[in-house]
Amino acid sequence: MTISTTTLRNSYSGNGSTTAFAYTYPINTTSEITVIERSATGTETVKAEGTGSANYGIADNGAAGGTITMVTAPAAGTTLIILRNTSLTQETDYVANDPFPAETHEDALDKLQMQTQELQEELDRSIKISRTNTMTSTEFTVAAADRASKVLAFDSSGEISVTQELGTYQGSDATTTTAAYVQRDIIKSTTTAQLNNVYICVADSVVGDLLTDTDHFELLVDAVSAATSANNAAASAADAAADLLLTNADVVLTNADVVSTNADVVLTNADVVSTNADAAATAADLVATNQDTIDTAADLVATNADAAATAADLVATNQDTLDTAADLALTNADVVLTHADVVLTHADVVLTAADAAATALDKIATNADVVLTAADVVSSAASASAAAASADAFDDVYLGSKSSDPTTDNDGDALAAGMLYYNTVSNIMRIYSGSAWENVAVSTAGFTTLTGVETLTNKTLTSPKIGTSILDTNGNELANLTATGSAVNEFTVANAATSGSPTLSATGGDSNIDLDLLAKGTGHVTIRGNTNPGTIQLNCEQNSHGIKLSSPTHSANQSYELKFPTGNVTANTFLKVDTVSGSGATGIGQLSFAEVSGGTSWQSVKTSGFTAVSGEGYACDTSSSAFTVTLPSSPSIGDYVVIADYGNNASSNNITIDGNGSKILGTSGNRKIQTNKEVIELVYIDATKGWIATTGYVEGTLGLQGVPDAPTIGTATATGNTTATVAFTAPTNNGDATITSYTATSSPGGVTATLSQAGSGTISVTGLTAGTSYTFTVTATNSIGTSAASSGSNSTTTPNTYSADFLVVAGGGCGGRENSGAGAGAGGYRNSYASETSGGGGSTETDLSLTPGTVYTITVGAGGAGNSSGIDSSISGSGITTITSIGGGRGKGNSSAVPDETGGSGGGGNGSAGTANQGYAGGTSTGATPHYGAGGGGGASAVGGNGTGSNGGNGGNGLSSSITGSAVTRAGGGGGSTYTHWQQGAGTPGSGGTGGGGAGSAGQATAGTVNTGGGGGGGERIGSPTFGGLGGSGVIILRMPTANYSSTTTGSPTVSTSGTDTILIYNASGSYTG
Repeated sequence: MTISTTTLRNSYSGNGSTTAFAYTYPINTTSEITVIERSATGTETVKAEGTGSANYGIADNGAAGGTITMVTAPAAGTTLIILRNTSLTQETDYVANDPFPAETHEDALDKLQMQTQELQEELDRSIKISRTNTMTSTEFTVAAADRASKVLAFDSSGEISVTQELGTYQGSDATTTTAAYVQRDIIKSTTTAQLNNVYICVADSVVGDLLTDTDHFELLVDAVSAATSANNAAASAADAAADLLLTNADVVLTNADVVSTNADVVLTNADVVSTNADAAATAADLVATNQDTIDTAADLVATNADAAATAADLVATNQDTLDTAADLALTNADVVLTHADVVLTHADVVLTAADAAATALDKIATNADVVLTAADVVSSAASASAAAASADAFDDVYLGSKSSDPTTDNDGDALAAGMLYYNTVSNIMRIYSGSAWENVAVSTAGFTTLTGVETLTNKTLTSPKIGTSILDTNGNELANLTATGSAVNEFTVANAATSGSPTLSATGGDSNIDLDLLAKGTGHVTIRGNTNPGTIQLNCEQNSHGIKLSSPTHSANQSYELKFPTGNVTANTFLKVDTVSGSGATGIGQLSFAEVSGGTSWQSVKTSGFTAVSGEGYACDTSSSAFTVTLPSSPSIGDYVVIADYGNNASSNNITIDGNGSKILGTSGNRKIQTNKEVIELVYIDATKGWIATTGYVEGTLGLQGVPDAPTIGTATATGNTTATVAFTAPTNNGDATITSYTATSSPGGVTATLSQAGSGTISVTGLTAGTSYTFTVTATNSIGTSAASSGSNSTTTPNTYSADFLVVAGGGCGGRENSGAGAGAGGYRNSYASETSGGGGSTETDLSLTPGTVYTITVGAGGAGNSSGIDSSISGSGITTITSIGGGRGKGNSSAVPDETGGSGGGGNGSAGTANQGYAGGTSTGATPHYGAGGGGGASAVGGNGTGSNGGNGGNGLSSSITGSAVTRAGGGGGSTYTHWQQGAGTPGSGGTGGGGAGSAGQATAGTVNTGGGGGGGERIGSPTFGGLGGSGVIILRMPTANYSSTTTGSPTVSTSGTDTILIYNASGSYTG
């Protein structure tokens, strides 16, 4: 084949249901497929071929790829990778002077291309240095001990190196350690003096060593110093804020000094103040105005103090706050100075009236007192702020008076449950429930005021009236009330004394009033007793006499329902349960009116299929065609149906009876009436037997037959790479009709095989796929139909390869000719069958392991001609070691002009050695003038005989094999010739060895037998012969299980069978496809 695609991996996303996934590239063997499942979290699992829940099966289709079938579907979120992983080996073995098979060579090239693609794919996924990179140290030279537990890195030149060792965090410990540590351990201190400091162990320590001991530990993180620096920074920030606040205080105190100076003036002019009351009053107004300004300044100072405090808290992280505080302080200072200017201005005004100045200054002194008590002002401001917050909170709850329901609070925020407002239109306080506004108070006009315990006698409550609902103490609805215009009727609830019954009665203006109880939707009106049973009592209107309808005593959760007939009541009928939907405790029975007289209700003649009703009889006319009667669904015990063959045609046009989910005569499936004039009554008994025949049916006749029960599955066994056997046991119930056959069905593939018999047995299944795991089910068939399938069998896997025995015999050599010619050696003999031996005393060889679809080349060697050796025979192909038998050696002429040659099963004269484990050596010549009796050729089982005097040696015998099913001897050596050139008739030629060896001759020698590998006999140069007898051609025989035999061959081998095996005899070269 060719490698026409560069694809060597396929990727799929799992969905929890798909199990079959294609791979789209060729492989050599299924063992070269790797399947990896990657979870959503990145965990990778390599799957194995097999039948377990974590395994997969594989079906290869050659160059087009194949299919992986997962035993368990990959879950959603997982990724399935199928990739080729060709083994890095080279199995093709070329032998010198062998044929050069193109297909074998192409297979080897294909494998090389696959290996190249896979190596390139690995390189594509590797971290590589670009071709323009100047990095030179691509080899990592740091020793293992030096790079242990360190990090791979690049040095300052960009070259590969290792960097600092990795550390292992061991948690927290006291500075005086409670554990021993080793190098690179990292520890955090819990001791106050070193709290949260982090240390690394630089030399192994023992319990009690100090973390501060630099012989064993180095400080990595100084958390204590970091905390101290942070605290100092915060303290500095706080000091800066305090300085700002003091500066503002100085400004205020400076203003106070000014005012204090004015106060001294006031004291000096006390008399003036007393005489200038009017001017003082005017000055007092000005001072009051100034007081407001000073109060504002105090507020600003308090605000600045708050800002400074905030700045102290946040200074470590927000320097901007300090800057803002400083700006505020300066601004406040400006304001205070402005106030001082105002005071001075006011003083100027007062001083324009000399008599009033003292009074004004006296008031200014009072202002000075206010300034001197600025701290008190700040405190009062804080109290005022808290009061304002409280007022705002109250404002968020009570929204005041409004003419309609507000949609937001007074700040424009969303309403919250519990908010109140007073409605000025209805004069009612309303409260917000969280979803709507509701009244919380009503007008008390006209109300009677009750104090203590009072009794209202003969009073009519006119207001308030109950609205549309009555609520419980939790505000949940107990009852909804719907008003009806001009209502005159109502219901009355009355309680009762001891032993009495509370009543709910219809009352009102009409004479006759119904009382309706209406459930909602599909709900029910339930009448329930306090204990079992619940009872409805129907009393007359005069007294308590009446009729009771009671529920029977029943177990917990048990209930059933009876539905009354849909038709009108008729005379002379009674109520009966006609059909039941559901079953058991939750069954619903449909009541119908049945005739009081009882008996079967016969219906009109039926001519086509219908569903029967319990209690009815049916005359069925199948004269036109067969049809099916379907029995009632969900039958009750005692239900019955009568079916009669009306048309006397049941034997030809059967009446099929469908159980409609219930068994008939204890088995599932349909039954048939096949006897003319049959009348059968079927009664439902229980779920075990279902419907049974009470009249008209005799078991064992054709009256009422059905399909058999399912067989019992036995053991499934793979018998070859495409075959398996499935054992089963016949069912006890054959449906009252003889079982005619059983069918086995494979999974996967749905391959079927049928065995025609009535009883238990074993089914042989063919056409399976090699290397696949199978389970099987079995069905039974009778004249009515086919049963349900049995349960699945055990799993069995057809093998990917199979064994084949071989016998390989090479061509025999050509006999010698020169004065007296030696017999030729037989062809090499190699055998793997049973315990038979190979030639030359070799042991039984190992049989071949053949792979389905692989082509194996069969080369049959020709016999030697023209004084040459025989040609080798061989079996070769992918995945096996080539089996080669060496051609038999030629026989030597008794002349130095023709050299001796070693052959497969022995050489020519002079005792040439045979090939080890294939054949024996040839015999020797006498070599003495004038007697030149030549040696015989070596055979597969014995050496050739030596020439004696003028007599030729006999050929060595061959070996017998029963690989074909009967014993055949092959590879006998050729006999040596006698020398009679000078003395005619003086010697006797040697005979050929058993197994096709040619006999020696004083003239033209005998050839080795065709397709036995027999050596040719030796000849003598008398007359026209130029050479000795020709060598017999070789033969190759393969024996394999018939179940594995593919039937694909070339070279026209002879095909036969012996037992469960198939035998191929190749008398000429060809091929076999596994």
